[in-house]
Amino acid sequence: MSDQAYLDNVCELSRRGSMESLVELMKGYWIDKKDHPWHRLYKILGKDWKKTGDAKATSKKLMLLREGVFGALDILSLSLPFDFSTEQVLQTLTRAKSWNEGRQRVRSTCAKLASEMISSGKVSYLVPSGLQRDGFGFIVPELFKALLEEFRKAEPKVKKGLVNLVRLSKSVLGRHLLRTQMITETKLPEDDPRFQKLLQEYQRLLVDMELDEGLVPLQETLQTTLNGRFVEELAEDKDLHEGRATPKGVQSSLTEFLENKKPKSKKRKKPVRKKRSRKGEKS
Repeated sequence: MSDQAYLDNVCELSRRGSMESLVELMKGYWIDKKDHPWHRLYKILGKDWKKTGDAKATSKKLMLLREGVFGALDILSLSLPFDFSTEQVLQTLTRAKSWNEGRQRVRSTCAKLASEMISSGKVSYLVPSGLQRDGFGFIVPELFKALLEEFRKAEPKVKKGLVNLVRLSKSVLGRHLLRTQMITETKLPEDDPRFQKLLQEYQRLLVDMELDEGLVPLQETLQTTLNGRFVEELAEDKDLHEGRATPKGVQSSLTEFLENKKPKSKKRKKPVRKKRSRKGEKS
């Protein structure tokens, strides 16, 4: 199988959600690196980009490769939040002496990065049920506290007859609450009947969460696709492609790759003009 065909096969397996097949391909790297060139997939993709110059097709392959790699390593829940490129993941994996060692190295790095994100309050794309599913349950209590604190600080308050909901809409649990109340505005009049109901639900949810640290309402509403991705994540991706800001971990790798690998246009050589001989000079 050619290098290009191997890359296309990896992307197709990722599209189908065949993570077990991708794991077998990854394990093959330690058997025959030539037949399983995981350490060169980015270079192979770079050659394809230079050959075709098709940015849309290259971006799609990059996204499928990222989803496939993160899914095969059971870290799919961290695919969106991380500023940890697919290329870095593959480098960490393939520099190990075995599949088990490489997988463990990647997962340890991810656990460390997730803890750092939680400590700095960057919890927008971290989903407790996703972390639990991928074997990072030991991080969930830490994440829960951060989500609760973010939610507590986002309590809607009245100011000059208006209720500002911007901060609530920026918190993970706040967005969930606003969706359940079918509120899309960022401001409401104080006398709006929806505000009183929203405030009651906010206080009820806050008390419930404070009393039961295992309660994370998002877990009940999340659904997954065949390849393990959250439906809400897929909706986010659609929005991202339509103009919203992409999480740094995804967008930076795409942008940097396309900028670094962009085919250079060939410069045309300027024709050499012959100098005209002056009068009296011999040509």
